[in-house]
Amino acid sequence: MLVSERPGQSTILIIDLNKPKLTSARVKTKHITRAKYYVTCIVVSVLSMLAATAFLSQRNRENEEKLRQMNVQLSALKAQIPERADTSKLRGYIEHIEKKLSSINKTLLKRGVRGFSKDAAGGGSEVLSSLPLVENYALMDQYVSRVLSGISNVPLGYPGQPSVTSRFGFRNDPYDFSRTEFHPGLDFRGNQGDAVKSTAGGKVVRAGWFSGYGKCVRVKHIAGYETLYGHLSKIVVREGETITAGQLIGKVGSTGRSTGAHLHYEVRLHNKLINPVKFLNLVN
Repeated sequence: MLVSERPGQSTILIIDLNKPKLTSARVKTKHITRAKYYVTCIVVSVLSMLAATAFLSQRNRENEEKLRQMNVQLSALKAQIPERADTSKLRGYIEHIEKKLSSINKTLLKRGVRGFSKDAAGGGSEVLSSLPLVENYALMDQYVSRVLSGISNVPLGYPGQPSVTSRFGFRNDPYDFSRTEFHPGLDFRGNQGDAVKSTAGGKVVRAGWFSGYGKCVRVKHIAGYETLYGHLSKIVVREGETITAGQLIGKVGSTGRSTGAHLHYEVRLHNKLINPVKFLNLVN
């Protein structure tokens, strides 16, 4: 109990239920006022700290949720990044492709067809697709292999000199200009003894005299193609022999129904005559 007796001083009565008498103490009033102020400050500080703790706890939970969402998004982005390409595999595919392109060029040149540049064998932006880079080059390697196989076994290019003297189709009969006849192939200019080469790999099915063709070579190729080389002066292959594109098969002559040294050349597909001019170069 606080009792005020004089200005500036106060008497504090201390009540003890276990004692019959009261105990008193005299203190300055300003000390009691300050004690109230201090208690109030402490209570306000404690309440403020409790409120701040609750606020920070809530923010911490919000930040943890944002971090979790960011990790989920980061994982999704990582999954979209392609795996690093195996450069040794890429180099291997590029080397294979360049070798096959070189083989294609050599095959074309052996048959009198101009090749192409392979400086950009590594590819440009158009080579890339949605597939990983290694798979792109693997597919390119397979494709070039098919092209090489096709070019090696399909009649392409010139069997002799690249100068045509008589074309496919109807023409004046060289023995009787008053009549017309169907010419089943192309005639190429040539001198007696000039080289005659196969325009594709295949198997020799005839090597000998064949009616008006004189000395003749017929070669059967894959996919139903067949080529014929007529009026030869000499044959250097045998029936049943397997030959390659650009291989020497005979020499230019004028045997059979012929008016002079030249090479007669025919192309058939499934036994049906085709205009050989379509196979002389890549453009046709």
